[in-house]
Amino acid sequence: MLKPVVSVLIITYNQERFIAQAVHSALNQQTTFPYEIVIGDDGSTDTTRKILTDLRNQYPDRIKLIFQTKNLKPVRNLMSVYKACKGKFIALLEGDDYWTSPLKLARQVEYLETHPDAAICYHSTTLVNEHGQPMVVLPVPRFKKPVSTLTDLIRNGSFMATCSTMFRNKLFGAFPDWFSELTYIADLPLNVLNAQHGKIGYIDQNMAVYRSCSSALAFTSQKLELVYQEHITVFQKLLTHLPQQYTTIIQDHLAQFYFWLAEVQLRQNQAKIAWKQYRSFLQLRSSYSYISLSRELRFLAKFKLVIWLDRIKRMMRNQWSATMYLLSISWVHSKVNQKLHSQRVILGRVSCIGRAIVQLHEADHSYVLVNQQKVRADLWTDWLGSCPRPKANSVSGWIRRPDVYPLIIEQAQLPWLNQRKPSYIVFDSYSELTDKKFTHRNQGWSFAAHYADVALDPDFETEFIGHDLLDVHDLTSAYDRCFADLTHRFPGTPIYFIHASTAHDSRSLYRSRAKTIKKAITSLLPRYSNLHSITVPDSAVNMSDDGLPYHYHPETLRHYQQAWLRLDKALEA
Repeated sequence: MLKPVVSVLIITYNQERFIAQAVHSALNQQTTFPYEIVIGDDGSTDTTRKILTDLRNQYPDRIKLIFQTKNLKPVRNLMSVYKACKGKFIALLEGDDYWTSPLKLARQVEYLETHPDAAICYHSTTLVNEHGQPMVVLPVPRFKKPVSTLTDLIRNGSFMATCSTMFRNKLFGAFPDWFSELTYIADLPLNVLNAQHGKIGYIDQNMAVYRSCSSALAFTSQKLELVYQEHITVFQKLLTHLPQQYTTIIQDHLAQFYFWLAEVQLRQNQAKIAWKQYRSFLQLRSSYSYISLSRELRFLAKFKLVIWLDRIKRMMRNQWSATMYLLSISWVHSKVNQKLHSQRVILGRVSCIGRAIVQLHEADHSYVLVNQQKVRADLWTDWLGSCPRPKANSVSGWIRRPDVYPLIIEQAQLPWLNQRKPSYIVFDSYSELTDKKFTHRNQGWSFAAHYADVALDPDFETEFIGHDLLDVHDLTSAYDRCFADLTHRFPGTPIYFIHASTAHDSRSLYRSRAKTIKKAITSLLPRYSNLHSITVPDSAVNMSDDGLPYHYHPETLRHYQQAWLRLDKALEA
């Protein structure tokens, strides 16, 4: 056999339901060059090995099998298979994914041959659940840049579906020693090793399916803890591996995962371990933090409560000691409340857009932003009334992204209701642009999330009813009820509504909804003297270079800040 131009690298473990489809999608490639399929089975205990053996017997000149004698875990299995790949290029394919275009390899080879400065290329991929039902197309529009760099990769993580990537073989030589210390997350560090040697090219064609199995994405507290710990390990390794220019970005990621890990461990009553993670967060966070001050304060309050309850349990044998300790708790609690009440409170229903604008508007930072990021106007009104709040633990098994689950917990806690009168209330339009409502069929409570945040499998659909985005015909009435409730609860408190521009967005649905939201708010301005609208011309809107969706360039944020200042001056006059 001629030396292969491409090595298709497949790793698998107990994927008997999907592995044949994955391998056949590789066998069906139409190329003018030879290619090999190198498959590493990580000690499967089901029929995966038999299926692979039968396929190898049918295609002995195309398929090379590596049967691990013991379970190595994904990272070490990948390293083993990588070393056996002889091709000039390597295309990745996991055993539960498959390619939909027979020209995928040919198109990616053509791209890399005609773009010698590119180390990696990738393409669009359809994300489906384990039953093959489409969920979303990856990457999201914000990441569909023709060319990305190592900086984009460090800022945003792996925005490429693994089954869509092809890279040049042996760009980085042998794997660094630290790579084998990882367990599950191989895509980001592997992409980093390659992206150090060239650019990342994007082919705007959908040529693969990435299967998101709900069993692997059920974020119980124990699984969340493992996910966060693995991410911390990855970024710690990258911190020592990459040049100093990436240090601040990596430390921001580390700080975020340390805080999330501390929250999970505190929920498991591991207070001492959680405090250790929180201290790591404090040491690493920069002036810009992914974690809001209000969320940090809630963590500290919970931490004190867990510590106090633990001490009470140990002191219950001595009734006098327990009584005195309870009195001391009351005294400390009053002191904490006095300290918190010395700061101004701002209530927010804002995403990253609104939060950044509030930070600019409040230059002295002498405030606490109590934020409720994903609460739609209709849900907020329901919760201010008598409707039950969501039960976050019942949702955790279907949340696909670990960074979204804390936002569901925020919905369950609804910290708005117990605050003293705020200085003002601030909205942005992002929740009504993106978030759907899901209602528990038997218990009647609802939560809000983007549809891509949730694993929409049959079990989920049996338990929850999906209500889609808030209907455009209901936007005005939903905001009207919401503002009426807030005005009644906090009379005289200003409400500022920040309109997120969608001028840069290629999706007509988003642009149309943004116009409808603006029209709804405008129609309510005469009804509520405390309601004020903040917007900027579309010509003033530019996106940031961090690759994240709906992150505005600092100059655009300043335009919003200036619009707010002009509004304040007009109101004073």
